[in-house]
Amino acid sequence: MHKKKASSKKTSKKPAKAVPQISAGMEDFKKQFLKALSREDTAGIPLAKLDAIISRHWRLHQSRRSKLALIEVSNPIDSTHGWTDAHTVIDITCDDMAFVIDSVTSLLAEKSYLIEIILHPLLSLKESQRQSHLFIQLGRRLTDLQIIELREELLSVIDDVRDGTRDWLQIKAQVKQCQAALQNAPKIPPEEMQEFVDFINYIHDDNFT
Repeated sequence: MHKKKASSKKTSKKPAKAVPQISAGMEDFKKQFLKALSREDTAGIPLAKLDAIISRHWRLHQSRRSKLALIEVSNPIDSTHGWTDAHTVIDITCDDMAFVIDSVTSLLAEKSYLIEIILHPLLSLKESQRQSHLFIQLGRRLTDLQIIELREELLSVIDDVRDGTRDWLQIKAQVKQCQAALQNAPKIPPEEMQEFVDFINYIHDDNFT
């Protein structure tokens, strides 16, 4: 399997995918979880293992309350995960927030933990509420003490992200309003108008913080 290092550097944007709506039932959840991923995301992951990962995130989804982040760091074994692996995995579910992946992978990079697999589907609970699921497989096996420490650090990171982006969606909405107002502004040459619009889109797509 191709390995890649965690990095705090922002990667290029992929076209946004539609966020599937969670409906009742585990089978529906699995279908919608998979729909939120690309073939590239799941390439090289055995189907039985992928099914076990989704089942575990279904359990987290069922247990989670709004505004609460659930984080598990563990060394998978058949009896608890449905598969066994020599390397440590991280399962996170939380409200959708900007910069969750950047913040989590930055922490892992600081600790020199290689990332082997990363999955990040977004699922919609309601029209106004999205749930973020994050599965990461590291390139090493952590000790029990390292697992405890990493989980505490991840909880702190997620809390910091929540505090730092509490008004982020409202700010993005205001940026879109600026775009609409700009397009209706008089006496701006088309070339300059497009440059302004492109810059506002760049800000809106989380490239400028």
